Amino acid sequence: KRTPRGDGNDSTVQSLFLPVNRWRKENPERGRKLDLLAFFVGIIVDREKRTPQGDGYSSFAVVIQNCVRVREKRTPQGDEKIYCRSLSCILKGVKIVSCLYVTEQGSKIMSSGGRIIVACKDGSTRSVPVETLESIMIFGGIELTAKAQEECLERGISVTFLSTRGHYFGRLQSTGHMNALRLKKQIQLSENKEESLKITKKILEAKVHNQIVLARRYSRNYPDADNRSLINNMSINGRKIESSDTLEQAIGYEGIAARDYFKVLSNLIDTEFKFSGRNRRPPKDPFNSMISLGYTILLYEIYAEIEARSMSPYFGFIHQIKENHPALASDLLEEWRAVIVDATVLSLIQGHEVHASDFERDSETGAVMLNRTALSALIRKLENKMRTDTQYIDYLDRPVMFRRAIWWQVKTLAGCIDQGDFDSYKPLRIR
Repeated sequence: KRTPRGDGNDSTVQSLFLPVNRWRKENPERGRKLDLLAFFVGIIVDREKRTPQGDGYSSFAVVIQNCVRVREKRTPQGDEKIYCRSLSCILKGVKIVSCLYVTEQGSKIMSSGGRIIVACKDGSTRSVPVETLESIMIFGGIELTAKAQEECLERGISVTFLSTRGHYFGRLQSTGHMNALRLKKQIQLSENKEESLKITKKILEAKVHNQIVLARRYSRNYPDADNRSLINNMSINGRKIESSDTLEQAIGYEGIAARDYFKVLSNLIDTEFKFSGRNRRPPKDPFNSMISLGYTILLYEIYAEIEARSMSPYFGFIHQIKENHPALASDLLEEWRAVIVDATVLSLIQGHEVHASDFERDSETGAVMLNRTALSALIRKLENKMRTDTQYIDYLDRPVMFRRAIWWQVKTLAGCIDQGDFDSYKPLRIR
């Protein structure tokens, strides 16, 4: 409906929806069986919004539409099991690259023939279809050509620039439609102590809960009385957050729980990665170096989703307003830290995919930095995590990728801001 092409071929969505609706009318009691199709339609609609009309390059939707039509000819109508299975085969054959990470120094990012091309110094090239990209992250001295910039701006692909150490420089993003009324309500709510406390307690209690679940998972193979005591203390402080009367109290209890949490993690990981508490700016050990970089990458994924919803990343409810600090993005990051970044880093360490020798120390600042091997391992593992399905979003009746789950949470927050309270906001809670 959003992409009239003038050729009468706007049935990409209809070709999926009509069989679903027909089958649901015939089988009302089993209507959820084909939720996969409705979800897939959502992907197509979302991606078609970014496709300039008339350039003949909306092939993602068109190819899938043609595949579905071919499959439908082979599929007896009314047999939902065969239909679902055939669509699953199509899905498995489509490679969706949500975020492109470029770390090879001296590389050049170009655009040609509807593809984003990365040319390395050694003469090798890699390319991906532009329709499959949502964002690009550039680390260090890498050139982005003017044509590639124009392509990204036209298609709404955000580009984030980071140093080789993961320090944030800035972003390239096209200006979209701004919902000024929503922005105004956001600022008003950020000054409302009662509503700020409400969402603070929800997010921080969920954060501590997620940390406890992660700590218990990894403690199963390392029974230790100290760890049990620390986890028990975390539970106590998590409950205190719920009964806090002020923002400062809630943040204080969360801080105490966080100290115990990192003590547990240090007790659990391999000896060569043990650390003494959380440290940053700069990180002083390999573990903190990895989670700091992971938090930075995740923060700016959330940042992009916030801006896409016509909200300001700089007016938050938990974190105080500071110059150049995206407070709202930091607020929403809290519920995802343990679930995505900490879990990824622990998996890398316990799986022996990184080693202490994969890190370098700056003699002047004492900062510990990832070398090329560790950086590649972390990015690869983190991206795989972002593409993993999760069923922890209570208001969805289907699993979604973690990246899509973040999209849903930001969308829910925007709805809460529109209605003027956070009663309906439900942070992510893992089990």
